[in-house]
Amino acid sequence: MEYAEQGNHNEPEQHPGQTKPCEKGVFPEEVLVDNSSITALMMTLLEFIVFGIFMAVFTVIPGVTIVYFPLILFIEFILVLGLSFALHH
Repeated sequence: MEYAEQGNHNEPEQHPGQTKPCEKGVFPEEVLVDNSSITALMMTLLEFIVFGIFMAVFTVIPGVTIVYFPLILFIEFILVLGLSFALHH
């Protein structure tokens, strides 16, 4: 049997008339937007923590402008969250 005939076996089996939770309305659709934006923020913070560890290991001293970093990250998060809400609807 070819792969196209078998289908994707990674997805859970759905019965006729059964819909996905986000299509059924179990939780608000905005949760998906919030979740993806917050996940991206957490991944970015983790990447910068690892980057900071490498900076410490190689004794790289950041400039004074590093003080603006939390503000820039916060503004970026708000912009991404707003754009994702606007594009979602």
